[in-house]
Amino acid sequence: MTTMVEKVARAIWEQTPVWHKGNGENAWKLFIDHARAAIEAMEEPTNAMKWAWDDDSDAWISEKIKDPYHPYVVMIKAALKEEGQ
Repeated sequence: MTTMVEKVARAIWEQTPVWHKGNGENAWKLFIDHARAAIEAMEEPTNAMKWAWDDDSDAWISEKIKDPYHPYVVMIKAALKEEGQ
């Protein structure tokens, strides 16, 4: 099982310069602390994330029933969209 910290650490590692990748297949572990910090920074949702969560449209409600993780995904996507605003 891959933890969220591991997934984020690997994602950060994959975005690093090539020279980091030359440190072996476990080099992503160098980014565990970065991953933990990134996840901790998301602990308090932004206003955009709160609005995404509070959206009570029929589409949101029907998706919530189909997929209980839908609000989580919607909030993460809202956070990623903020960068471009």
